[in-house]
Amino acid sequence: MALKMVSYEEGLEEPLFDFYRHMYPSRDLNAYRRTWKWVYFSNPDEPNPDEAIILALDGDQIVGHLGTIAMPYKLGDDVVLARLGCDLMVKPDYRDRGIGVFLIREWTQRCELALAMGVNVGARPLYRRLGWHAIPLERTGIKMLSARYYVARMTANAGLTAASHILTRPFFRVADARRGHLAAATRLFLEPWHEFPEQIDKLLQARIARSSMTQLRTRHRLNWRFARSPACDYRILGVHHGESLVGYVVIGLVSMPQDRRSGRIFDWVLSEPTPELRTALWSACLHELDGMGADHMRISMYPGEDTAWLRKAGFLLKEPLGVFMRDNRQPQRDLGALVAQGDIQEGDSDAW
Repeated sequence: MALKMVSYEEGLEEPLFDFYRHMYPSRDLNAYRRTWKWVYFSNPDEPNPDEAIILALDGDQIVGHLGTIAMPYKLGDDVVLARLGCDLMVKPDYRDRGIGVFLIREWTQRCELALAMGVNVGARPLYRRLGWHAIPLERTGIKMLSARYYVARMTANAGLTAASHILTRPFFRVADARRGHLAAATRLFLEPWHEFPEQIDKLLQARIARSSMTQLRTRHRLNWRFARSPACDYRILGVHHGESLVGYVVIGLVSMPQDRRSGRIFDWVLSEPTPELRTALWSACLHELDGMGADHMRISMYPGEDTAWLRKAGFLLKEPLGVFMRDNRQPQRDLGALVAQGDIQEGDSDAW
């Protein structure tokens, strides 16, 4: 096997999409092509677009793939280039030959900080063996908003699944109202935005200043990521507390197998991240996502002090989102302590 690692270049587009077709037989690749171009080649923070996609070749055949998304990070007192990995794939006939390891090692050579989110349980020992550090996060919270989540998992009957959603939503709403947490949403006003306004930059700078470890968000980058994304229909909401703008939240729906509709918080920042304000925000997001037709809401990143409220509000706490990081300048450096001092828990980038 004459394996070699190369960067994507223009002449490889059609062979690469043949590879995607093999790996994603049910995906609409015409739609994905637009998303693919956007995420890898229009990123305003990408200093080297030719390094964004890493391919493993056996001769002229693409047998492995790893995409990376560049983002600047504040890490302690430094600003570093981070790369978030996505779509790590190896053709079935080429698995168990160490190709995934080669792709991951190439990834770490192309950035100062490597970030992996949503790592499945089976892959976590590999990341640890390669010198990555697991980031301690609270368990992912799942809140049911109708019975569609359950019915869809138990039956393939689309009509029954849809009917269960319509018929059971009122019962879930009554239960939530009795718990009292929906009333907390009235403490906040969520203003729909088509894009992030200039005034958000001041809030983002304050967020960066108070943290020892965070993604360097800017209005320009957020508008690229959420307002102009072809990947998902995001809903961008400014968060007001009284007369003051205190943050923003980005929510949306993700289609899941068996006609489930997962409502998710994709990103959030608050200038006053008190438990009371955060739990009011979770309540307001529940209200918004229920109105969008979600059958459940998922929250993957939140401070541990919110756990008691989430349980009381009816969230089921499941396996935490698997997040691993590696400081490629100091591979032995465990980033867990910095995460504890900062707050990677603000925001959620597990889906693009």
